[in-house]
Amino acid sequence: MCIRDRSTWAPDELLAEMDGEITVEEVPWESLSREDYVLCVTGRAMAVIQRRKEQGKLDNSYLTTLLDRGKVFSRMSPDQKALLVNYFQERKSIVAMCGDGANDCTALKAADVGVSLSDAEASVAAPFTSKIPDISCVVALLREGRASLASSFQCFKYTAVYAQIQFFSLSVLYFTGSAFTSGEYLYTDLALVFPLSVLMNFTLPASRLAPVLPASSLVSFGVLASVIGQVIIAFSSQIGLILWLNTQPRSWFTPCDVLDPGGLDNTAVGGCYENTSMFLFTLFQYIGVLLVFNKSKPFRKPIYTNFWFSFTAILAITFSLHLLLRPITIIQSLFQMLEIPLYWSLYILVAGIVYVIVAFAYEAFVMSLLKCSRKT
Repeated sequence: MCIRDRSTWAPDELLAEMDGEITVEEVPWESLSREDYVLCVTGRAMAVIQRRKEQGKLDNSYLTTLLDRGKVFSRMSPDQKALLVNYFQERKSIVAMCGDGANDCTALKAADVGVSLSDAEASVAAPFTSKIPDISCVVALLREGRASLASSFQCFKYTAVYAQIQFFSLSVLYFTGSAFTSGEYLYTDLALVFPLSVLMNFTLPASRLAPVLPASSLVSFGVLASVIGQVIIAFSSQIGLILWLNTQPRSWFTPCDVLDPGGLDNTAVGGCYENTSMFLFTLFQYIGVLLVFNKSKPFRKPIYTNFWFSFTAILAITFSLHLLLRPITIIQSLFQMLEIPLYWSLYILVAGIVYVIVAFAYEAFVMSLLKCSRKT
């Protein structure tokens, strides 16, 4: 149902007829028994509303009803379009404006999100320009924006946790008198973490617009709880691995301080069992936490649709398994790794799988429970 509240009258005639204060009881839609009506407002009616509001003779409930029920706002001047945007913003609403001409520039600048539907004058005033010449581009813009925001937060969390994994693993090795070698640093940073952290952002947005919003602040409960929880899980598993390693028979395992009495002052400090075990284990931690944070739903398409990320991740997992189970001599000498028994390699593999499962469970279940309890 569409009601035109005497808006076909000239503004001056309408003002002369309405010489008292406008109240909700005077408007015609209040006499309706139905609640599913909508309103159509023209530029002439908006001129009356603007003038009455400036004179302080406009009841706030009148404007509230007009904005709530208004579905069509037509034949307005550029200033009236911007005024309408401001009215909605005063109600703490997030306003998007689409326009294709010079008369839309003022409203495009005033809106929270301005989208130009042409390459003409409106494209100069709007922060976004769409090649789709209709308002369906707003849905595409929201899908792209939410996917970009979700990807940025996931990349931030991964970078933070990756740095902490490397820091704590190096700290543990320092206590054993060892450290990572230059070859291990180069492979971890340049060949493993860097390409995966870049390619994870190339996942396309979801095909349908999600009914929920992504996180809007890095310093929020969800982000901090996720990062801190994953760091605690990673550090605890590293401590457990070193303690487990020290229980192995001395027939093959020799502690670093016995094998290399020179400690950190020795250039061959990387060649010890603590270093080899920690390096191999952290490879699975880097890949595992990346998969944990690379959440697709509801803002992005599944991971497997990102071909280059999936290909690189499979390649990284395959090479990590090769280093763990049967490394060739050249690579083993490049990383200064010691040869370890097959059963210990399988133990490290099992420990890596358990770590990934625990990390996934924390992110999927514990974080969901924490968010639900926080809401209640």
